[in-house]
Amino acid sequence: MIVMGCDKAGTEWLPLISAKLNEMGLENKILFDGTQDGCDYTDAAFAVAETVAAGKADKGIWFAAPVSV
Repeated sequence: MIVMGCDKAGTEWLPLISAKLNEMGLENKILFDGTQDGCDYTDAAFAVAETVAAGKADKGIWFAAPVSV
């Protein structure tokens, strides 16, 4: 199982990657899709890391917004 999460910047990518993983026969679950109120990259990263650390998933992927200066 691969768990995934993103902030608002990754919202459009997450379903595409989930679909590709499904095509490859890899079970996956979206924990944070960037649409939750107040969702920040830290929320997504924590949810993914916590799930993997607890042994509820084998791997995790999270996306965050690029920072522009």
